Amino acid sequence: MSDIKNVTVVGGGGNLGTYIVKSLLAANFTVTILSRPVSQSKFPDGIKVIKTDYTSLPALKEALRGQDAVVCAVGVQGIPDQIHLIDAAEAVGVRRFILDEFGNAPDQKRLPELEFAREQKKRILAHAMEKAAENSSFTWTALATGSFIDWAIKKFPAMGFSIPDRTARLYDTGNEPITGTTMAGIGNAVTGILQHPAATANKFLRVRSLQATQNDILAAFEEATGEKWSVTYVSSKDVLAQGKAKLAAGDKGAILDLVATQLFEEGAGRSIVVTKEDSDNELLGLPEEEDLLTVIKGILSSTSLSQTTVPIIFYDKD
Repeated sequence: MSDIKNVTVVGGGGNLGTYIVKSLLAANFTVTILSRPVSQSKFPDGIKVIKTDYTSLPALKEALRGQDAVVCAVGVQGIPDQIHLIDAAEAVGVRRFILDEFGNAPDQKRLPELEFAREQKKRILAHAMEKAAENSSFTWTALATGSFIDWAIKKFPAMGFSIPDRTARLYDTGNEPITGTTMAGIGNAVTGILQHPAATANKFLRVRSLQATQNDILAAFEEATGEKWSVTYVSSKDVLAQGKAKLAAGDKGAILDLVATQLFEEGAGRSIVVTKEDSDNELLGLPEEEDLLTVIKGILSSTSLSQTTVPIIFYDKD
């Protein structure tokens, strides 16, 4: 497969998209950002930005003409739009489509209440595979990353850490391991995919920056801040029951309880995307493992005392 140069990042102004764009630019790719007409995102100077309707096939074809690759980072709400994006990309000769699969791997165990998210992504992946089977010039790649570990710790209450208050909420004993990838690591993994197009064609890859328990993360916070944090413990079974009750009542806040249980229920083994030995880090040019304390210090240096949170992990609304 010939070299890839021109890359469109769909949702390139969002939380994850900005890291992908930054990494691609550093690797000297020619980047275009595709965004919705209503987007209020700020874009880097000197980058071509096209605002268009993600549901209009003619508009998408026009926007993607002449591109070698498309990276989709539209987030949860934009997942269904990938059907139109895939169709447009394949029709105008795009050679690689990186799916919005950032998160869990397809074979990871998950709570039945969270299966709806996987089912939607399965349909998108099947569509990309079908297009690749029909047209050998069109290929796809998907990337399982686990949690966006640094962003999630800062922004997602279910991770259990309130930095301004120096408090931690641990599930069960706090010893359930999870894997995650930093936002910069995800951006660099995307770049690695496009730098190795033949080796990454039509594959579902898996990466990780680190593996840790809540207790590991707490210890790193206490070392980095030089303070003892206040800790409370909750039962994951109680949190799950609370989430199910909220779900039955139509309370959207149920997702917080369900995701927390998915991640941290002790002994469930749901949150290891890949072992260090089996990861695709080396192929994509990522370090084998990042240092947890260094990651935590980076979180602290970028977090104000008025830390804001998000109710649900929507990494892009662009």
